[in-house]
Amino acid sequence: MTRLGGEGRFGARALAAFSVNGLSSIGNLVVSVTVARGEPLARLGQFALALSIYVLATGLIRTSITEAVLAPRPGSRPAEVGAGAGRACLVGSVTGGAVVVVGAVLGSPYLVIAGLALPGLVLCDYIKAINLGVGQTRVALVQECIWTGCSVAAVLSALLAPVAPVVVFGAWAAAGALTGFGVAVQQDYPVLPRWGLDRHDTRVAGNFAAQFLVTIGSSQVALSALAAAGGVVGVSIVGAIGAARTIFGPVTLLMATLSSLIVPYLARARPVTRRARLRTTGLVNALAVGLIAPAALAVCLLPDGIGEAMLGANWSAARPLLLLLAVEAVLAPIATVGFAGHRVQGAAGRALLIGCVLGPMRILLFVSGGVLYGAQGAVAALAVLAALTAACWWLSYLTVDASGGHSAAGRPSGTTDSPACSTYRVLATVGAFEPGFRGGGPVRSVAWIADTLPADIELLLVTADHDLGCAEPYPELSGRWIRRNDECDVFYLSPKSLPGWLRAARRIRSRPLDLLYVNSLWSRYSIVAILAAASRLVRVRAILVAPRGELLPGSLGLKRPKKQAFLRIWAPLLKRLDVRWHACSELERDHIRAIFPWARVLVVGNHVDTAEPLPPTGPNPGPLRLVFISRISASKNLALVLAALRDVTQPIDFDVFGPLQDARYWATCQDLMRQLPSHVRVRYLGALPPSAVAPTFSRYDAFVFPTIGENFGHVIIQSLAASCPVICSDHTPWSELIERARGLVVRPLTATSLAASLDQLAGMSPQDRFQARQEAGEAYRKWRLQNANRNVLDEARNFC
Repeated sequence: MTRLGGEGRFGARALAAFSVNGLSSIGNLVVSVTVARGEPLARLGQFALALSIYVLATGLIRTSITEAVLAPRPGSRPAEVGAGAGRACLVGSVTGGAVVVVGAVLGSPYLVIAGLALPGLVLCDYIKAINLGVGQTRVALVQECIWTGCSVAAVLSALLAPVAPVVVFGAWAAAGALTGFGVAVQQDYPVLPRWGLDRHDTRVAGNFAAQFLVTIGSSQVALSALAAAGGVVGVSIVGAIGAARTIFGPVTLLMATLSSLIVPYLARARPVTRRARLRTTGLVNALAVGLIAPAALAVCLLPDGIGEAMLGANWSAARPLLLLLAVEAVLAPIATVGFAGHRVQGAAGRALLIGCVLGPMRILLFVSGGVLYGAQGAVAALAVLAALTAACWWLSYLTVDASGGHSAAGRPSGTTDSPACSTYRVLATVGAFEPGFRGGGPVRSVAWIADTLPADIELLLVTADHDLGCAEPYPELSGRWIRRNDECDVFYLSPKSLPGWLRAARRIRSRPLDLLYVNSLWSRYSIVAILAAASRLVRVRAILVAPRGELLPGSLGLKRPKKQAFLRIWAPLLKRLDVRWHACSELERDHIRAIFPWARVLVVGNHVDTAEPLPPTGPNPGPLRLVFISRISASKNLALVLAALRDVTQPIDFDVFGPLQDARYWATCQDLMRQLPSHVRVRYLGALPPSAVAPTFSRYDAFVFPTIGENFGHVIIQSLAASCPVICSDHTPWSELIERARGLVVRPLTATSLAASLDQLAGMSPQDRFQARQEAGEAYRKWRLQNANRNVLDEARNFC
């Protein structure tokens, strides 16, 4: 098995590669000349189409498979070399089967032969490109000697005996296929078709394959389109271009291996700055252009006698096309270097975007030029497009992220660190943040994340300039970046302030981001941030989404039609961006995967205060004292408590604390309060500041919290930490701990079941209720000894 090693100098590798491909050019050239001399233009068009399919298939495999093996730093993934051979066989077999069917329908023996030989031909090219890329030039040289020797022997046989050109082409194809399989067996590569990539790596390969098809391979598609659009004339134009390209055969095939040399070279160097990229790739461009330009010029100056000897009567059709094809050939390596830079950076999304812009343009201009102005119009369009392509790839490469390349559509497997710098740069968004507190658990979670960052993580946090449910902005914070600590800056954004958005964007866009971390699926801040990443307005390598319980069944049930409609639109984008997910518990992880089966989920619990539990106040004489501390919203289910209190038989005092988030829901709760029996007393006492939550819990016999779903449930832990048992639904990660801590998990979650649980607790003596509170504190104390807080952003570096 070939090992990824052998650093060597690029110039030495380039010389070896050009020698190998020069040898390959001899075999291909003599076969092409034999076919060009012996076939009429129509049949020559079939040959050109078959050869174009071979070039298209090998280019497709190099872009999607070969370069994926060569793009990591040399020595990083040796097992991938053998696996890539199986993938090349699979792609060659599928493509070859389709070509055989098309050739049989059209009655083209050239297409049938090409399709049958294609699996072995692409395997031969894959092995050659890998060996050249990793410095194993001897194997590549022996491989090409065998194939070229067989090709030359077939041509000599045709000179000595009357052999049809299609037989010579068949001998060339069979020799290449058998050589590919033979070398694969000799080097212990698998020869059975097998893909073996996970969904993420398949998506990355697909993006680069799609880019190739619509950009690099679009010239081959354009040939077919011109042949179809122009009828007999179109086929003759394709034949004329094919004849001219035959003369450029050595130049074209020298270029075919260039990307295999550049990708490992750039993978070792990994230049970051624009100046470094210009310096690193300058030698590559100079070497490639320096070799190709003289060869192209020599072709343009070819005497008519030699041209007629090579192409026969077809020389007169090919001669006027040579100069424009030479321009295309000289510009091609510049574009190839730019694309290779995108491959190393892993910028699949940007590469695909460039391909989607240039590919249709190439087909349209080429076909239009050929139909309107003949062969010269078609190749003039190719020359113009070559200049445009080189400019696009280079301008993009000089500005593409230096962070290692997660783009909107792909990420290099195994990449965790940014080569640009040692700092891991994160942009986070959250709808509410300190000094606000009405947002509940997410506010405390994100605050803890910001305050416990490792020194090598830089966090830019964007949040609203007001608390949840409040219209007034925080004093002296709106529209400003505030330094929270050495690792974290917070921007308080007014959603209606355009200058504020621009001020935040300038700071965020100043350098590439390693991670976008959004807290919420529905928040406007999350949506805007993800759209900015998808459109590349914000340069980010990876995206991590924390839904914060929004995908739990109870939460999804609220405003369900709107959420389902949004997810139908949003889910495909998230899948294309290959986002990662942050779940706070295994329960939330399972609910995320129920909605997004393809999701990769990082489970890291939220921070909880692991201080010593607050002891309860003395026994409460008189009725059972219950408390509710949470937001007044449908998701927290206060209305169910009030409905249950209508049916209790024991005296109960019930106090409600929390911000009013939903006025209509609060009106429903007030209606229920007016229906309560006289032995039940309910008071609404407003919102609590965070510092008052624990002392408040410690004064009550139990915390009633029939939530319809919590991804974590900070308030449950806060209650237990204050020695206050919890009466809760079974829709949180804490059911087992609640029951150990003398609380009650209500199953099923109905008003009747909850009323029975409340009556059970109210029937206990004050001393028994006090004992339960002490045991709740003790259960929390035992739990906290096993709790270890982990910072999710620190974990995300390796996960994303």
